[in-house]
Amino acid sequence: MVVNQALVNKKVLLVDDNDVNLMVARTMLQRAGILVETAENGAIAIEQIQTTQFDAVLMDIQMPVMDGLQATIYIRNTLQITSIPIIALSANQMESDIQKSFEAGMVAHLGKPIGSDLLLETLEYHISQTYH
Repeated sequence: MVVNQALVNKKVLLVDDNDVNLMVARTMLQRAGILVETAENGAIAIEQIQTTQFDAVLMDIQMPVMDGLQATIYIRNTLQITSIPIIALSANQMESDIQKSFEAGMVAHLGKPIGSDLLLETLEYHISQTYH
């Protein structure tokens, strides 16, 4: 894997309730030089976003306690945080699922299992954008 200097030392919050998914994604991200923090549901992610500055959030859609759509809507509307790109990670790839992600305020929707090249390209693109 070629390390993309644009991603080195960027801080990403990885939100997923599945330990295997967390381990696989964390490994991919860390190999690219990305600093990774994790949360196992949307409620914990919201707490972390309020106390830590992240360059991006990778958000699973289906989780217990608070799912990724609910968490994103809360982050965007209640906390009024629009500057952090939130990228959906989901096994659900129907057009209606993708549309729900965008309606909630996510900037991209990636299908699981996710390939490292697509994940890193998507992160690089969205971290380099300015969101208001």
